[in-house]
Amino acid sequence: MLVVHVFVQVKTDQIDAFKNATIENARSSLQEPGIARFDVIQQADDPAGFVLVEAYRSPHDMVLHKETLHYQSWRDTVADMMAVPLGGMYGAPHGTVCALLLPHVMEANVKALRERCPGSPALTRYASAAQLLAENPAATAADGIAWIKSLCADLPLPAPGSLNIERKLFPEIAAAARRASSLKGNPVELTEEELTGVLEAAFA
Repeated sequence: MLVVHVFVQVKTDQIDAFKNATIENARSSLQEPGIARFDVIQQADDPAGFVLVEAYRSPHDMVLHKETLHYQSWRDTVADMMAVPLGGMYGAPHGTVCALLLPHVMEANVKALRERCPGSPALTRYASAAQLLAENPAATAADGIAWIKSLCADLPLPAPGSLNIERKLFPEIAAAARRASSLKGNPVELTEEELTGVLEAAFA
């Protein structure tokens, strides 16, 4: 069983449209034999914040899910409904931003966990993920981060500088990111300084 929590912050004028499209996707997803549960949860204290709880019978079933027409239709329908600090400020594609940030967020998370929560099970999960990615039972969290960095280098991603994200705005972007509901699912609370460091690593 693989359970995934997807935290989404939606533009305030797109709440109903996002909710309707996502519920329809959830209904179709539940028809897939590899999905045991698919919940769409709207935050009571922030109607623009949603959590999708997706339970797959195996990791491969998540791959199969993303190949379905209903998932791809949902993905394309809601892409412009997302309220993401970088995407909202620069019009940068959400997937591109996530890919450029991912290895640096992982690095910041592991460092913060080791410093502030050394007994956190999240550290074990990072190591487990690394072992799956590297197909090496001895792989560590650092190996997993290196694997992701190598993958991103091999992908046809735009150069970070081409997004024209101004360095002077990094603190403002970091502050906005801390307020976004998507960070509520992060395994450790990152400070604005740490988030600014992530932006420096990804885009400076």
